[in-house]
Amino acid sequence: MSLTPGARIGPYEVTTQIGVGGMGEVYRATDTKLGRQVAIKVLPTSVAQDGERLARFDREARTLAALNHPKIAAVYGLEDAAGAKALVMELVEGEDLSQRLARGAIPIGEALAIAKQIAEALEAAHEQGIIHRDLKPANIKVRPDGTVKVLDFGLAKVIEPSGAMASNSMSPTITTPAMTQMGMILGTAAYMSPEQARGKPVDRRTDIWAFGAVLFEMLTGTRAFPGEDLTDTLAAVVKLDPKWDALVADVPARVRQVMRACLQKDPKQRMGDMQSVHLALEGAFDTPAPQGAAAAIASSRLGARAWMTAAAACALVAALLAAVHFRETPPRAPLVRSTLLPPPDVTVDRDSIAVSPDETRVVFVGDRDGTRQLWVRPLDGLAAQPLAGTDGANGPFWSPDGQSIAFFTDGKLRRINAGGGPVVSIADTGQAANQNRGASWGSGVVLFQPGGGGQKGLKRVSDAGGAVTDATALAEGDGTHRRPFFLPDGKHFVFSAGPGNSPAPKAIRLGSLDGSDSTVLIDEADSGAAYSAGYLLYVRGGTLMAQPFDVERLALVGDALPVVENVPGGGISTAAGFSAARALLVHASGARNLSDLTWFDRQGNRLGLLGEPARFQSLDFSMDRRSLAATLYDQENRRNVWLVDVARGLRTRVTSEGVSQSARLSPDGRVAFFPSSLKDRIGMYRKPVSGAAAEELLFDLTGDSFFAIAPDGSALLYNAAGNLWMLPDPLGAAGTSKPRPLFQTPFGGSQVQFSPDGRWIAYQSSETGRAEVYVMPYPGPGPSRQISLGGGTKPRWRGDGKEIFFVAPDGQIAAAEVSVRNGSLESGEPRMLFNPQTLNIPPYTYDVSSDGQRILAITPRDTTEGLTIVQNWPALLKK
Repeated sequence: MSLTPGARIGPYEVTTQIGVGGMGEVYRATDTKLGRQVAIKVLPTSVAQDGERLARFDREARTLAALNHPKIAAVYGLEDAAGAKALVMELVEGEDLSQRLARGAIPIGEALAIAKQIAEALEAAHEQGIIHRDLKPANIKVRPDGTVKVLDFGLAKVIEPSGAMASNSMSPTITTPAMTQMGMILGTAAYMSPEQARGKPVDRRTDIWAFGAVLFEMLTGTRAFPGEDLTDTLAAVVKLDPKWDALVADVPARVRQVMRACLQKDPKQRMGDMQSVHLALEGAFDTPAPQGAAAAIASSRLGARAWMTAAAACALVAALLAAVHFRETPPRAPLVRSTLLPPPDVTVDRDSIAVSPDETRVVFVGDRDGTRQLWVRPLDGLAAQPLAGTDGANGPFWSPDGQSIAFFTDGKLRRINAGGGPVVSIADTGQAANQNRGASWGSGVVLFQPGGGGQKGLKRVSDAGGAVTDATALAEGDGTHRRPFFLPDGKHFVFSAGPGNSPAPKAIRLGSLDGSDSTVLIDEADSGAAYSAGYLLYVRGGTLMAQPFDVERLALVGDALPVVENVPGGGISTAAGFSAARALLVHASGARNLSDLTWFDRQGNRLGLLGEPARFQSLDFSMDRRSLAATLYDQENRRNVWLVDVARGLRTRVTSEGVSQSARLSPDGRVAFFPSSLKDRIGMYRKPVSGAAAEELLFDLTGDSFFAIAPDGSALLYNAAGNLWMLPDPLGAAGTSKPRPLFQTPFGGSQVQFSPDGRWIAYQSSETGRAEVYVMPYPGPGPSRQISLGGGTKPRWRGDGKEIFFVAPDGQIAAAEVSVRNGSLESGEPRMLFNPQTLNIPPYTYDVSSDGQRILAITPRDTTEGLTIVQNWPALLKK
């Protein structure tokens, strides 16, 4: 079935044809819901009209959609196309490996970098029981930045006729329209394993064979098994060996041995799993130079059970490699990876993990049935155990001796023995647990940042409790200091510093408990830093980086090197998804910080989801609650404004250049307002949601800002320098009106919200010494009235103006009834409703329905995936 530009398949609009092959025709298309480019593969009529094969294809496609890995092109879904079946997939830009190889052999360094990424993809698929069956250069894309994406996992299997043996002509290869059918057949046969060529059943070892053939071709520029026709090619696969002398002398011995192990014709003699292949390419089985007793002592601390498991795995791999003449000397301190799975029905908060200083335990925040608490998992044990008394915990971190764990909860910083026991308060924070911005425990002192609004440096307090004092002073241009981490001397620490909550990268600085001025170590990072094994670890652009650091000189001594890709960065607001101690690394992986828009009733029962998951930052309903403005992170870690249709859950992009942390709609829902730094000018902008006009600058800002639009569109209120300002007529011609102060106090005011009738404003202020919610008449004058008791932030009005919602310090949403009598506003005692466990982000993470009976909140995406544990992580460095 052929499609023409402009044709629609479900929500996808076809742009152009980009390929054709045994799998059918391939088109570039636009996802009109999400505004992204996709690839659509329309299956051949032979598949679409075969009921049994089509049912099998549906089952297999669902399995393929579960392959969530950065090196595998994602499957988005299935669509019907006028009686045909279409598979919607990630569109990967760049040339495929066959196009790259047409220019000749690939340099060794580049080839190995590509090979290791292919190995990661195959390893991940095989762990899910999925075999590629058709791995070859045409199914491997290399993006311009060097990132590899493997295409078409398992599709060779799903389109075979029912009960048929593997058929060369049924290759799922996608080629350019100019390629001949014979070219497609040869392109498959040259990478078939001998058992596949003979039509015998295949397993993951057929992919290992194909991997070896692809690696050989990358290094030599010639196929491992060439032939002038199909018969010659298959004969070479079954009977001949590759021309090993075609490899240049610079190819490392271990790489040669890997290829020989992959290309053993007897599957029983072939390398048995991709993890072994991957580790061998990394040099994990090479014998390092002796490093003395210190390394042996450090290695022994990993725990007897962990080392027994590691030793068994290494012994198995070593036996496989010995068959192809690998070194037989047992490796010392090998790189060992494992997965820490959570207990049943427990969801791991990937931003709240910490490994103990002695490398023996991991503490994490787990959510079971809506209850968050600390869990401790010994690395030489089989199960994690919850710590009683830690309900609502967030941001755990260890004492230097590994005997205690500190954490945030209920507006306080607390500590508990790692084995359980009484909980002891260290300090008041006055903020919800998920507002914390990091902490670290040194020698008798704790550094922390409690979170909340305003410009803040780091605080310090004795680990026994006592007075809280300033630990750092904001430098010129700073808006915040966060994510401290003590260095081994217990006196110096690194921390993150930046202008505020903007998405711009932040600096990593070096500070000292003696109060001396801090110095910049790293100019740009998307997370705080941690010290481990002679390196500073931090996230930049989704990749965990390691930069050599001399703890004696307190100075960087080398360039940053990549460690692991696709690690959540967390940014300035939340923690990064990794923790390290000595040579042990624990990190999260997979899709970064996906979240849902979740509907709740007032009792906290989940009623359903609004739209598809994304990386939501904030949300704000229109006046009629038919749509909402949401800010979302894109793949480049930039925030943009999207319009969400509440009835259908459909999203439409409004901006594309990156914005700040929140957005609001005009009263008629036609214009979006948002702070941004477009064209390097920070200010308040507006743009029609239809895209009919470009962004317009209304006025300049010094940083991020919470703001609100009057119900009649007559004014825009915002906070600046802790006070409330007003811009008259924000919908009028840009530049015709200027902001003026609405009120100024030494206590500040932010998070302003208009009442539905426009006569009152709710806002947050710190008159009592901590954040509380107040109401005052608009535009004034008149006295303010405190609504919250015991702390409150992020006020919201019910649609009829008779109730105000806010967030209490423990994260619960509270509600207080309000009424107007004789021109004065009166309020009832707040009632605690429930804790939606919204993401740890500062803007508005919830809003309420018109009748106040439903609450929409940004919630972390449910996941049961575990954490990756890497022992001797420096072996991952690609030097």
